[in-house]
Amino acid sequence: MEQEKLLLEAIVRCSEMGTGTIDRLAKINENGPFADTMGVQQREYETIREEAARRLAAMGEDPGQLSAFEKISTAVGVTMNTLTDKSARHMAEMLIQGSTMGIVDLTKAIRDNPGASHDAQNLAERLLRSMQRDVEELKSYL
Repeated sequence: MEQEKLLLEAIVRCSEMGTGTIDRLAKINENGPFADTMGVQQREYETIREEAARRLAAMGEDPGQLSAFEKISTAVGVTMNTLTDKSARHMAEMLIQGSTMGIVDLTKAIRDNPGASHDAQNLAERLLRSMQRDVEELKSYL
């Protein structure tokens, strides 16, 4: 049960980091096709996050959210990184870097929690595949 909780929490954190970053970048972005790409990614992250949160709630656990520090850190990082370059190319690079960190973190969570249910493992793998697919799609903007 503990491994289930830890894996679901990792899914929530990872998907929230993705949606938070995309939210910030969407406010800066002026490239229509890139906005569409980010929108598809964000909807997938939100769907997966909601499923993980629902499963945590069914276990009597609080799905939680990113800490205030994590949210502020993300906001400041996006703002600082886009001060001089607001191009889709630069934002795609930022998302690729963030997704890569998410892939690493989620892969560790999957491997650290082999006792999580098959459903939780599948949800984590779904998010992992989504992030990997997003990285490949974002490369077209480089």
